[in-house]
Amino acid sequence: MKFMKWLLVIVTICLANEQSFAQEQTLKLTPGTRMQVVDSLSSSLRKNYVFLDTAIKMGDYIKKRLKGGTYNAFTNPNQFAQALNADLHAVYDDRHLLIRYDPQMEKSLQDTSNTERDLRHGEDMHFAQQQNFGFRKIEILSGNIGYVYFDRFFSVNERSSETVNSVFSFLKNTNALIIDLRINGGGDPEMVKYICSYFFKTKTHINDLYERRKNKTDQFWTEPVNNSDTFTSIPIFVLVSRHTFSGAEEFSYDLQSLHRATIIGETTGGGAHPVSPEMISNGFIGNIPFARAINPVTGKNWEAIGVKPDVQINADSALDAATLSYYDHQINTSRDSSTVKTIKWSRDMLNAKLHPFNTDTTILKTYIGNYADRIITFENSRLYLKGSDNKKLKLIALSQTFFKLDNTDNLKLEFLKNPQGKVNEIAVIFDDGFVAKYKRKE
Repeated sequence: MKFMKWLLVIVTICLANEQSFAQEQTLKLTPGTRMQVVDSLSSSLRKNYVFLDTAIKMGDYIKKRLKGGTYNAFTNPNQFAQALNADLHAVYDDRHLLIRYDPQMEKSLQDTSNTERDLRHGEDMHFAQQQNFGFRKIEILSGNIGYVYFDRFFSVNERSSETVNSVFSFLKNTNALIIDLRINGGGDPEMVKYICSYFFKTKTHINDLYERRKNKTDQFWTEPVNNSDTFTSIPIFVLVSRHTFSGAEEFSYDLQSLHRATIIGETTGGGAHPVSPEMISNGFIGNIPFARAINPVTGKNWEAIGVKPDVQINADSALDAATLSYYDHQINTSRDSSTVKTIKWSRDMLNAKLHPFNTDTTILKTYIGNYADRIITFENSRLYLKGSDNKKLKLIALSQTFFKLDNTDNLKLEFLKNPQGKVNEIAVIFDDGFVAKYKRKE
């Protein structure tokens, strides 16, 4: 039971047989073939689709459209498939549901021989290996934060699990973990479970999948894995976007519902129904959602609504927001005052980037002047500093009186007032604690 496994099969078959597709004679639709496709599709939906009542509504609707002549103009099967998709989604917008014309895939599904099965398995494995089982980037960020970006949950096997183990072995000495799923389209729930197993000390129930056609529920529990001791106790942040989908949503939802990770970014795509390919007729294939996720904590899932982040922010800023959240965690938990001081400095710098402080332009103009040949100017509603080297740097407000220099994180500038309330001095404060003050020239 796999969220996107068969989509992977489809991709690999398409790649391997691109030339044969080009040579395949495209079916020319007739009234009879259109009726066969609609009838067969309606029957497949009733038999397989996750919600019977919705399946009946979908089937009735496309039969009504057929009878009314809506599909008469379509002689090209690909255009007909697009029309069927639009009509099915008009009844219910299940983002996993897809009808397509693919005679080569139909032949592959019809051939259940060991030879064909072994061929598909070999193509799957080759494709997965060429994609490094989805893992694109692993590194250690400043502050000893582990970062891993992967774009798919491939099926669990000896080679894929070895790759996952290597990833987490590399990150095992980090203080926190950021998992980037912003461009992850989903995959195998068994791999979701395998990776989640790194984050829990004991066997934990993370998800169920209920299959209507068999009236059967499969449960998913984490299991002990090597090198998991580090990750069961450190903060975890998961980055998501509107492109995060299916199994990647399950991963995020599972960890969020168990309060094991902070989800950061945009609301996700909203697909909680695993699919399987079903032969329709005349070369048409339906990716039919056949089951639904049921979270053991919430009793619900993310279908159609997506996973709501704990920290809502533009996906492009999600990594910075995760780092900021980790700084907050360190400040709240660290007992070392010097460490907290250093972290607060870094937090101020990053927070200014994410959430610029809005200052009153009237107040900003009172800062204009010459401070021992360090010139403060006001241009385009912003302050600038020009030093003895004549370089002009933009000042970014941290508060009404504190600023950072653009593209510089190792110093701050503070405007100081005399007892009469007039700004008469600037202090340049370095991250090592050194302070240099410069008097304003009258």
